[in-house]
Amino acid sequence: MMNAQEKKNKDDLLQNIQSVGSQHNSSWKRFGSKLYYFSQTSDPWEKAREQCVAMGATLAMVKTDEQMAFLANEGTPKHWLGLSDISTEGTWKWLDGSIPDKRLWVPGEPNNEGEEDCGEIHGQLNDIPCDRLRPWVCEKSIAI
Repeated sequence: MMNAQEKKNKDDLLQNIQSVGSQHNSSWKRFGSKLYYFSQTSDPWEKAREQCVAMGATLAMVKTDEQMAFLANEGTPKHWLGLSDISTEGTWKWLDGSIPDKRLWVPGEPNNEGEEDCGEIHGQLNDIPCDRLRPWVCEKSIAI
C-alpha cells in the first residue's frame, strides 16, 4: 500500500512524463522499468545525445534481446542508440561504459567502413558515421 508521499511522487512523475511527451509531439513508451522516447526528427549522433540529455534521459542502450525487439518494432527502421567507439577506436561502449553483447550486432558488424564510430539500431546493432542524420531514441529509468 502506498503512503501519501509515495502517491504524490508517483502522480508527479506521471504528470512530468505526460508533460515531456507533449512538449516533444510524441509520448514516452514504457518497456520494463524504462521509458523510451522515439524522436520525430533526424539529427547527427551528438545532437541526438544532447536532445536526450535535455529531456533528463540518455540515448537508449540495448542490453537484452527483448529490449532489442521492442526498440526495433517501436521505432523507425534505423535510429541512433547510445553506442560508440569515439573514446577508443574499436572499443564499442554504451554511454554507461558497459560493453555491448556481441550477439546483438548485425553479422559482420562493427566493421568501421568509412569511419563508422556511432551505433544505430537496424534490426540489430550497426556502426555508421556519426554525422549521418537519423531519428533517435532516448531512455530513462522509472521507479514507481
